[in-house]
Amino acid sequence: MRGIRKCDRYRQAAEDGHNGTMFRIGRRGYQGGDVAEGKRWFRRAAAAGHADSANELGVIAYVSGDTGQSAGWYRKAADETRNPLPRGL
Repeated sequence: MRGIRKCDRYRQAAEDGHNGTMFRIGRRGYQGGDVAEGKRWFRRAAAAGHADSANELGVIAYVSGDTGQSAGWYRKAADETRNPLPRGL
C-alpha cells in the first residue's frame, strides 16, 4: 500500500510540472520496455527545460537512425544545460 501511495505522489509531481520527476518516469518506462511512454515523458520534461531528457531523446533518435532529429535534441540539450557539451555528442 505504501509503495502505491509513493508512486501516486511521484506521478502527481510529474503531472504538476516537476521536470526531474518527468525524466525519472520516462527513464523507468523506457528501460522497462514501454518506449512510447518513456518518450512521452522525456518530451514533456524536455519541453519544461530538462536537458537530460532532451539528451535522452537525442540518443533514442540517433540509435533509430534519425540523425536530423537527433541533432535537434542534442542542440536543445546543449541550450538547456550548464555543461559545455551534451553526453551524446
